Amino acid sequence: MSSLNRDYEGILIVHPESGEAQIGKLQAQFAELVSHHRGRILETTPLGKRRLTTKIKKLSEGIYLQIRFQLPPSEVEGLRKSSGMMETVLRFFTVQESRSKAVGSKEEKANGESQ
Repeated sequence: MSSLNRDYEGILIVHPESGEAQIGKLQAQFAELVSHHRGRILETTPLGKRRLTTKIKKLSEGIYLQIRFQLPPSEVEGLRKSSGMMETVLRFFTVQESRSKAVGSKEEKANGESQ
């Protein structure tokens, strides 16, 4: 069962001085990393430059990229380590996407039927 892919959402925080060409190259490198770890990219959304809550490498801003991808759970830690080696990446956070919306709607139907 460990070979089944799960849905994840990640945030890449990139150096604020990165240009569009560098960000495009980074997206391609990250997609290659995900593929190397037996996964695939579902969607990438640039969120723009934002203020950091705490400084990272003496920087107070970063460019945020939201990435949805599928990956076997056994490969997540390897992806985190690999992404940390990328030159312009300041931080990479990832969480498993929850399926609570589907569960919530079933609970709502059950509650609605009993009233």
